[in-house]
Amino acid sequence: MSFEAHEIDFSPLLEEKSERIAAFKRKKLSYQSETIKKHELESRLEQGWKIQRTNKNTYRVKKDKRHDILLEDRAWTLFYKMGYPTLNDEKFKITYEREDGTIGTKQIDAFGKDNETVVIVECKSRLSRGRRSLQKDIHESIYLQQPIRNALHKKYGRTPPLKNCMDVHHQ
Repeated sequence: MSFEAHEIDFSPLLEEKSERIAAFKRKKLSYQSETIKKHELESRLEQGWKIQRTNKNTYRVKKDKRHDILLEDRAWTLFYKMGYPTLNDEKFKITYEREDGTIGTKQIDAFGKDNETVVIVECKSRLSRGRRSLQKDIHESIYLQQPIRNALHKKYGRTPPLKNCMDVHHQ
């Protein structure tokens, strides 16, 4: 199947202000929280969740976000605060065409688009300092720049220009 016949997919995107506000409220926190039924509590406590609030028929529980999710959320909230009107949602993927004509998808950690720029961020995080080569990640980023740029051009036209970024963080 050629790329022209294949629908360009950038999803999920948050383009409505109310969607971006709701996502910002979740992403700015260092923990995730959920409301669960009382019979689910024991299982959640075993999984490391803590009681945040007790309600009549439910519990509000919370759990610290993983370090990699914290970094991705930090990049995303930066784009939100910068006023990007189009941002990615969870598990955002871009569909692109490889040099051999096959179709691929790439999961993107943070995506922001306005009338002037498109910014794509790949986050790498680890809890402890140590040696880790990012060579493979850098090569993949270089290899995918043009196919992703082509997909962006097919979806949005030749503007805005694309900026590439890789964020590396040690906690």
